[in-house]
Amino acid sequence: MVRKQLKNEANKIDFDLVLMDLQMPVMDGMTATTLIREKLNAEELPIIALSADVMVETVRKIKIIGMQDHVAKPIDFTLLLKAIIRVLTGQEWDVEHETVATDNPEINELMDQLEGFDVADALKRMSGNVKLYHKILNSFAESYSEFDKDMRSAIARLEMNLS
Repeated sequence: MVRKQLKNEANKIDFDLVLMDLQMPVMDGMTATTLIREKLNAEELPIIALSADVMVETVRKIKIIGMQDHVAKPIDFTLLLKAIIRVLTGQEWDVEHETVATDNPEINELMDQLEGFDVADALKRMSGNVKLYHKILNSFAESYSEFDKDMRSAIARLEMNLS
């Protein structure tokens, strides 16, 4: 049903560009791109992949199936704009990344506490929302609080199976 609808709609498309999420319900972005490419080439409809998957193999695959670029999630809007300009014009947009103001004592405290974390970049991606950053960090810590124990257990089971 979805494939048929996508193929029918491809003839009616009047877009300059598609931002394609690779992980969508019903149909993944690679399959959707493959179907679009059956009707429209890259010049007729450029496609930029959006995905948290930044593995070299994934980026290679998206280029093979006909996507022109890849932007990693969480989205850095400067990089997204650079990719859009590159795909639509063939030119590079030379712009510096924004930085998060470090005159905020709460941000400075975070930077001191989280050595090894790129707090400035994370906050830039979250529009400086310190509360959101705290929420995400707490969620991550909660989700992976047993990681060390689970990993040691998995290694022990693997070693037992190998001996």
